[in-house]
Amino acid sequence: MSIATKEEYIARLRKQKPNAYMAGEKLESSVDNRHIQVGINAIGTTFDSASDPKYRDLATVTSPLINEKIS
Repeated sequence: MSIATKEEYIARLRKQKPNAYMAGEKLESSVDNRHIQVGINAIGTTFDSASDPKYRDLATVTSPLINEKIS
């Protein structure tokens, strides 16, 4: 399995249906909530860094469990 891109990460999040509430209101989509988007974008940047040859060595490690690069 290859390391996902930021877009793939967001697409996976979009498929999820969270049972979460913020300020007393149920979130229909965490991806589209402006308060949560900051964190999603920050995490997404780590996916992009893992795919960028310039930062790959800093943003990935080889998992001893699956013997593949992970971010």
